[in-house]
Amino acid sequence: MCYEYIAYFEEAFKTIEKNQTKVDDMVSDAFVQIFFHELGHCLIDVWELPATGREEDAVDQLAMILMLDGSPAGQKSAVNASLLWDIASKDDDKENMLFWDEHSFSKTRFYDMICLVYGSNPEKNSFMVSPTRLPRERAERCSEEYNRANRSWMKLLMPYILD
Repeated sequence: MCYEYIAYFEEAFKTIEKNQTKVDDMVSDAFVQIFFHELGHCLIDVWELPATGREEDAVDQLAMILMLDGSPAGQKSAVNASLLWDIASKDDDKENMLFWDEHSFSKTRFYDMICLVYGSNPEKNSFMVSPTRLPRERAERCSEEYNRANRSWMKLLMPYILD
C-alpha cells in the first residue's frame, strides 16, 4: 500500500469537504477500499480464484461487499470510498482516455460502487436516486447487481471461511 495515497486522498476530499475530521474519515474509508481492492487481487492470485470479466472490476466489487457489512458505519465508509472516484473523474483528460487500460474509468467506478451501495438497501438509500446522483435507469438494476456480486464473492470465498 502506498502511503502517498493518503496525501492524494486528503487533497481530493478537501475539494468537497472543509471539516478536517470528516476529511480524515473520508481518507480512511478510501484507504480501506483500496486495501480491500488489493486484497482481492491477492486472493485471486494465491487461491487461484476465477474472475470472469475484468479483474479490476471484480476486486472493486469485493471491496464494496466487504465494506457493506450492514452497519451504518460500513455504508458511510462505502459511500465515502465511492466519492473518491467521482472526484477523480473531474481530472480525467477527456481527449486522452485510455480505453485499453485494465481499470474502468473513474466515473464508471464511481457509478458501479455507488450502485452496489444503493442496491444493498434500496429503501434506506432511496435518497441516492436522482439525475445528479444515481440515475433511476441504473438504480433499477442495482439490487440485482449487489445480490449477484455478494452471492458470487461469498461462493468463491466460502471454502476459505472458517466457522
